[in-house]
Amino acid sequence: VEDETEKPNMEEEEEEEEELDKLLGIERLSDLISERPAREPERTYNEKDFE
Repeated sequence: VEDETEKPNMEEEEEEEEELDKLLGIERLSDLISERPAREPERTYNEKDFE
């Protein structure tokens, strides 16, 4: 009887995780396609900087 009550809960958790993954994927995609950078570009260094 315990197994039967646990299955719906596990299915609900999996569905919630899938929904969360979709939301995070959409949020990340919008960051990638937005025209403005999400953060400041990082400074790159080359050999001359260390001379």
